[in-house]
Amino acid sequence: MPKRKQDELTLPSGHPSGQTPAEVPAGSGGPRKVLPDFTSLEKLVNLLRTCKRVVVVTGAGISVSCGIPDFRSEHGVYDLVSRLDLGLSSAEDLFDLEFFVDDPEPFFKFAKVLYPGNYVPSLTHRFIKALENRGKLLRNFTQNIDGLEAQVGLKKYVACHGSFLTASCLKCKRKRTAEDIREEVMQQRVPRCPSCQGVVKPDITFFGERLPASVKRAVEADHKKADLFLVLGTSLKVQPVSRILQFIPPHVPQVLVNRELIRPPRKISDGFDLHLLGDCDDVIQHLYTFPSSRVNGTGGMSAAWTALGGGCEAGNDNANDKDNDFEEVITCMPDTPTTRNYFLSPAPPNSALSRTRGHWSNC
Repeated sequence: MPKRKQDELTLPSGHPSGQTPAEVPAGSGGPRKVLPDFTSLEKLVNLLRTCKRVVVVTGAGISVSCGIPDFRSEHGVYDLVSRLDLGLSSAEDLFDLEFFVDDPEPFFKFAKVLYPGNYVPSLTHRFIKALENRGKLLRNFTQNIDGLEAQVGLKKYVACHGSFLTASCLKCKRKRTAEDIREEVMQQRVPRCPSCQGVVKPDITFFGERLPASVKRAVEADHKKADLFLVLGTSLKVQPVSRILQFIPPHVPQVLVNRELIRPPRKISDGFDLHLLGDCDDVIQHLYTFPSSRVNGTGGMSAAWTALGGGCEAGNDNANDKDNDFEEVITCMPDTPTTRNYFLSPAPPNSALSRTRGHWSNC
């Protein structure tokens, strides 16, 4: 989802550092240090078997395999909008509240591209649901507006930027469902309220709107409880979601699954404990097929997935999933003495990864 006016996520009262969240992570007097013992995929797989309170932050990268474009990449939403004759000075105007109120037609000429009901949840969506099935998911903070979390049956999630699943009349505030206005959206017409004929706007957060209050409440409720922090398919560039990282206690393992390497600001953290670089579905599929001999206990990760309650089994991919042609061997290459990076070989096309003398370059 695009950048917007920033709502502040503030540290709980009485925080020992006395500093703002832009300066220090919760519970720490300085930047978080990478955990010295969380050094391998085996550690992650074993933790997935035993953890009880996983916080997951997700972005467009978990929905791209479903056929839903992200926002900023080539062939993404902004690129597609810029190619259409919508009378916009900037592609971002499509999600500007002031522009929408003045003229909602450009938005509804494009909205059907992202509208719920046209896509099937990905393997990564089902992985998150599997965590919830076994009581392991504390919360999924999603930046996506596609509603696939609800479609897969997820209950413990917060739509940080709203979603297309509901809509509201700008005039009388009457609520509508996505199905109520589907016909108009699919026909690229502006939906009108049956009560007052006001414009009905999907409940996604536009520029000029505040984020849902549920985001701050959930972060404040969850930040001390997590025992694993997963970031899936997002560059964490959009605030305040990017600040959730600062609320997670420093002893909690932090794992990035993304096509590109990202690093938190140095004043906040030295980095994630593990970087699993590749398409989210491919990484999740690889973890599922992780060799039993390298996992504590019996049955390996396959048995762990079964214990999670299903929904992630190999061969259960949706129709939008591409062939899993990635290699089974994960390559580990050192970046610094304290940071571990893994990538699915071969490296994803158009990624920032290249092998140079055993280190990452151009990251």
